[in-house]
Amino acid sequence: MARGDKHSYKGDTRGAGNPSIEVKTETRASSKHPDYNEDAAIGDVARIKAERENPPPLKTAQPDKDNAALAEASNLEGRHAQALKEKGVHGVLDGVSGESNGGGLLASRIASGKIAEIMSHMPADANAERARRSIEAAIQAAHQAVTEHKEGRPELKQMATTAEIVKTIDNGDGTFDVAYGHVGDSRIYVLDGETGKLRVETLDDGVAKDAMDQGNITREQYDQIMNAPDKASLPPDLQFLYQYRNVVSNVIGMPGKEKIPVATGILKLKKGDRMLMSSDGIHDNLTADQIEEVMRKGGGIKELADAAGKVADSGKGRAKPDDITGSVIEFGGGAEKAKGSPAQQTEAAKLEQMRQFEQDVDQASKEIQRLEALKAETRTVVLYES
Repeated sequence: MARGDKHSYKGDTRGAGNPSIEVKTETRASSKHPDYNEDAAIGDVARIKAERENPPPLKTAQPDKDNAALAEASNLEGRHAQALKEKGVHGVLDGVSGESNGGGLLASRIASGKIAEIMSHMPADANAERARRSIEAAIQAAHQAVTEHKEGRPELKQMATTAEIVKTIDNGDGTFDVAYGHVGDSRIYVLDGETGKLRVETLDDGVAKDAMDQGNITREQYDQIMNAPDKASLPPDLQFLYQYRNVVSNVIGMPGKEKIPVATGILKLKKGDRMLMSSDGIHDNLTADQIEEVMRKGGGIKELADAAGKVADSGKGRAKPDDITGSVIEFGGGAEKAKGSPAQQTEAAKLEQMRQFEQDVDQASKEIQRLEALKAETRTVVLYES
């Protein structure tokens, strides 16, 4: 799917009639491989349908086996897509392979299917803690599925995927809980609806975080590395880490790991807050300040993808041609948006008045017909009696 052939979708995470949480997702293939996209948004029915009709090209040693696995994962995810939407489960995955053989795409699809299956069985009214545990279990199950598929396949040794998975919960009092699970270098950001400030809620599993965990750099230096406009803007001792900031150290499908570390948590949000889940195609090309600027101006995932794509195509600074995928989740703003603009509300009011008028006319007509019938029946009876 070429960048120009992008597709998007939005959905009400609480089901029909409750627009308190609105989700919009967009995914675009990299200019490096416009015929396929290694990213995936869980439950993206447009992608699932498109890939069923036109399976992406896989250049692996066992294409029949891999295409069968791809079809099975697609069917699994498609079967549970509606349940995920109704339960407020969303996610972004970014497949990696190290080879241009489609292994990254295969990893993200197998993982999406397995996560969709596990999360669809979670009760719709699960609280945040139970959702957090379910997300961790689903990610571990996805890791096992990807690992088993590539076992004994040297050409798929580096086949893996990142994952950001969330479950949104409306508490009914203007507050929201979001349980999440994180693996790799995809990210979760939150834009505070009151202050307009952006904060990152996850840290990339990579060399910079490893250096911070080992005490070699501070959190402030980590943030510098992740948001520098280019390598030259950093002190010499941080430039090496900037150069390798895209190297991930923990992914679904990590070789030699029966289980992988999964960062999980529960976010406490409020009406007006906005969340971004993004693959590195967005945040490797845009700094946190640039993301904040777009979102503060009311921009959503389309505007963020446009901005990231522009930088990627420029070849300058942070430019990194890559698949671009993200979801923007708006909390508590859906009800107001559902009402529409003042002009739309006025037009809707006129239509409602017309509908009510037509109903009144129809009811009056039926009443006249009833009275006429009753009158005729009365005359008939009187004539008969006389």
